[in-house]
Amino acid sequence: MTQKQDLQNTVLDLSHKVVKSFYSRRTETILPLLDEQFLWIGSLSFQWTEGAAAFGQLKRGEGESTSVPDIGNEYYNILSSDGKSWVVCGRFTVSLRVDADVICRLLIRVTLVWSQKGERFSLLHLHSSCAKDYPPTGNSSQETRSFCQYLHENLHENAASRDMTPETSIRLSLRDEAGHLHYLTSSEILYVKASNQWCHIVTAFDQFLSFGSLTSFEEKLPGFLRIHRSYLVNSQAIEKLRFNRVYLWNHEELPVSKKRYQEIKKVFKPSPPPESLTPPILF
Repeated sequence: MTQKQDLQNTVLDLSHKVVKSFYSRRTETILPLLDEQFLWIGSLSFQWTEGAAAFGQLKRGEGESTSVPDIGNEYYNILSSDGKSWVVCGRFTVSLRVDADVICRLLIRVTLVWSQKGERFSLLHLHSSCAKDYPPTGNSSQETRSFCQYLHENLHENAASRDMTPETSIRLSLRDEAGHLHYLTSSEILYVKASNQWCHIVTAFDQFLSFGSLTSFEEKLPGFLRIHRSYLVNSQAIEKLRFNRVYLWNHEELPVSKKRYQEIKKVFKPSPPPESLTPPILF
């Protein structure tokens, strides 16, 4: 590994660490990484702080989170670097419980700017926002309602009591063909498709190419079924099984080889899709 690649990995790992700590409200983990001139911009009007001290004071005032959200489908990309600063963009889903019965999944986008002095990196800027794709109503008061009120009024229909991260799920760190980093749990993957020396990794949110054979992915993905020489499928993603096809919860159809049909039929048990396999709610 070259020195440049080592630095790239360091920046991406630090970005991943900041995101996890930020959404878990582990402020004390983030503070040592902040530049004195750190600027944070969030989605809401009051979420603008200048200086590491001001950010620390604001976040401490929020208190510790009583429930830790699940972060998945993480994607990070280094946009630019000049030896003194690094710009990283990313996107991921956040799954949280509004109360004991409600689960919602949100799409978050972030930009992180790192300052480099020698071998030390400090975070100069963090901009995070929640995607809002609900149609404009022309009613400004409705469109500027608080985040929590919108959740309470609109997301109960999307409640789910399903297990979001099965005990057999494992965490993966995969690079795509462009070198961008994806953090996933195995439960978030719908299926894997072989493509020469690479494999298509398909989730409910994204798809990308990652280097490796289908056999190598089969060895590291518990709960996946080899339905065809070119396909490896998450058993929880299957809605129904027919003689030569499997039908997934995202409405895709995949081929099943005659050789493997009887074997799959024995182990397949229909069940509702887990929350990790459903697309995020965009609002």
